[in-house]
Amino acid sequence: MIKPETGREHRSPRILVADDSLMQREVAIRILRREGYSVSLAENGQDAVDAARNGSFDLILMDVEMPQMDGLEAAREIRAAERGTSFHVPMIAVTSTPIRQQCLAAGMDEFVPKPLSRAALLDAVRKLLGPGSSSDSTGGRKILVADDDPSVVESLRYALEASSFRVIVAEDGESALEMIRQHGPDLAILDLMMPKRSGLSVLEELRGSCRSSVPVIVITGCDFRALRTSAGDLGDIDYIAKPFPPNHVIERVRRMLVA
Repeated sequence: MIKPETGREHRSPRILVADDSLMQREVAIRILRREGYSVSLAENGQDAVDAARNGSFDLILMDVEMPQMDGLEAAREIRAAERGTSFHVPMIAVTSTPIRQQCLAAGMDEFVPKPLSRAALLDAVRKLLGPGSSSDSTGGRKILVADDDPSVVESLRYALEASSFRVIVAEDGESALEMIRQHGPDLAILDLMMPKRSGLSVLEELRGSCRSSVPVIVITGCDFRALRTSAGDLGDIDYIAKPFPPNHVIERVRRMLVA
């Protein structure tokens, strides 16, 4: 157990995020700070060990694959320093490889896979710190991302989950239609050019026989304005030209959900 600290109940839990990936750190920071946690950073295993010795953290989020000293070695160093004391800082391993047992053997308490999922990360954090440790435990609005390009899907999912949205993914137009029917997302982000059924065909089906009013953002590399003029009434819809920064999509999503 963590050694009790004077005044702990009057401050946000402190979490050390140890990761050499700037993108992974930013995703973790956004997720955790939005929930009210206080976040500090380490860029490699040795920095994580030094920070754990010099700081007073309630939890450590430890990437396994890091330079200088990997996360497993760093965890072993931290546990060795705790021997003979009443301290035990909870540690969550973050890794892209299925090595859960090695992580637990090194002294980790929980395991979450890469790429980081908001739901998986917060489930692990709350399991170790308690369900009332964050200031907001409510989930976000549900967003469908439909695109056959994995890099686009991952960048959008990172940005959306870091902004507290829940994300479901479809890899083609047929799957997008089925997921809209089954899951009823609050908003859909559709790539215009997808296999099996195009984004435009999905839109026409939604506004036609499906009679769905779900707001839609189309992402495309072509001139969607001309296509929309020829396609008739497609309802509540916006479009973003590729390439785009993910934060631009977040702004559009929020604008459409409050409209």
